[in-house]
Amino acid sequence: MGLLILIVEGAVLGWLAAIVTHEENGRRTFADVLTGIGGSLLAGIVVNKGSVIAGISPSTVLAGLAGAVAALAILNLVRNQVLR
Repeated sequence: MGLLILIVEGAVLGWLAAIVTHEENGRRTFADVLTGIGGSLLAGIVVNKGSVIAGISPSTVLAGLAGAVAALAILNLVRNQVLR
């Protein structure tokens, strides 16, 4: 159940991270959501010390948001380097 919560949380946080970083674009929304899921999962697993069984807590949500924003920022840096 914890893994499903992190995936849903990551999708929402990926979308919110796209808004925070001002990179929301209709064509890239799916990639932003997937990146947010990856960042949130990674940060949530790190905060929960390797466990995905834990539910939603303030520390997990904040870490998930930070992970999603960081992953999206890295993705945008890579996109900008490739497009140059």
